[in-house]
Amino acid sequence: MGVDLAAVWERPDVRAALARHDMGAVFRAVAAAGLTQREIADRTGQNQSDVSAIVHGREVQSYDLLERIAVGLGIPRGYMGLAYSPGCGPRSPDEEEDEDVKRRRFLAHAGQVVLGVAVFGEPAEVSLRQVEATPLPQRVGISDVQQLDDAVRRMFVLERHHGGGVVLHLAEGLADWSHQLLHAQTSDAVRHALLGAVARLHGKVAWAAYDLGIPDKARHHLLVGLRLAREADDPGVQAYLLNTAARVEMHNGSPDTALQLLHFGYTPALATRSSLLIALMECKIAGAYAKLGAREPAVRALATARESFDRAADEEKPSWLGSFFTRASLAGAEGVAWASLGEEESAINSLTTAVRARGDNSPLAQSFELAELGAAHLRNGDVHEGIRIGMKALDLVGPLRSQRARDRLVPLHKAAMRSGRQAADLAHRVTLARTT
Repeated sequence: MGVDLAAVWERPDVRAALARHDMGAVFRAVAAAGLTQREIADRTGQNQSDVSAIVHGREVQSYDLLERIAVGLGIPRGYMGLAYSPGCGPRSPDEEEDEDVKRRRFLAHAGQVVLGVAVFGEPAEVSLRQVEATPLPQRVGISDVQQLDDAVRRMFVLERHHGGGVVLHLAEGLADWSHQLLHAQTSDAVRHALLGAVARLHGKVAWAAYDLGIPDKARHHLLVGLRLAREADDPGVQAYLLNTAARVEMHNGSPDTALQLLHFGYTPALATRSSLLIALMECKIAGAYAKLGAREPAVRALATARESFDRAADEEKPSWLGSFFTRASLAGAEGVAWASLGEEESAINSLTTAVRARGDNSPLAQSFELAELGAAHLRNGDVHEGIRIGMKALDLVGPLRSQRARDRLVPLHKAAMRSGRQAADLAHRVTLARTT
């Protein structure tokens, strides 16, 4: 490392090459400045053979690859005629990909990362984004790792109060910057801890993107996090990231994909010997089975989740998990599973427990549980109580920067529509909330 490329980009010949997207000339200039083809490949998310082919004349026409080259090598985007934030605008129909294709590609990546083999075919390369950043410390210590983890915890608090839209750009910027720490001087022990912390940070970016309704961004950061967690030899973070990936797919209508991801994550979860992590995995497994209408495995997973959660009371909990997965979370997951199975009384009991245990410290999660509870009451024939609770859910959803909170109003809207004129005002207000 230690190669300063800033002067390279100011050379007239290199500026001209950048303007005409002659990446072969650019890579040759970079190599002359001291970077090997292997280092160029690592920074730009390519294979070394691809870099060699570009050096020897292969043209680069992919916008995505041009953007990765700009980010990885610290090239000012304007020199290449690239937008500052590519990927944010609408895509043409030719660029749109079928959701099933995206899911299969994600499964292929996740399977290869966790199992070490191409279970679902050979996946394409995933890049680790790197950017120019503020000056780094000469040496990274454990305090730097602790500061990253503290930043993730603070962003978690912000998100559960205000939604993923409040923290997404903050988390993305910190994740980009944190990758440069991985190249700083440090001990082996600190490096492993740092890899785990950066992996968790990518998990937070993914979670915020998922909450804001950007599943492709969430999948990208989950895959980057999985690779870092594997390098860190941190099975707990691998399991957590795969659990998050399963939530993304479940929310986007694919419980079968969610189950496969949860099964990927179960082995690393077992390796941690953390009962709390096993409880988290079992909750989501139950939810996926319930969505698929498979009552017996869903009920079995719920029982295992509760047993594991109770057993965790006597164990030391991972700091990043203890505040994230609580008794209220368990009860809420149980309620959603019962509702998916059509067992309204059980759903109402579990969701009422979740709402009471949750309190006011997480408006985001409480909005989910109130919306589900209101819908369960409506479906169960208690229209007055369903309307009352549904209105409380809407009060919470309004200020949140969360697409997920609005999506979670769908069962409430359906139940209100089926409840006739009594719930017509609630149905109308849910429609407004979902389009705001």
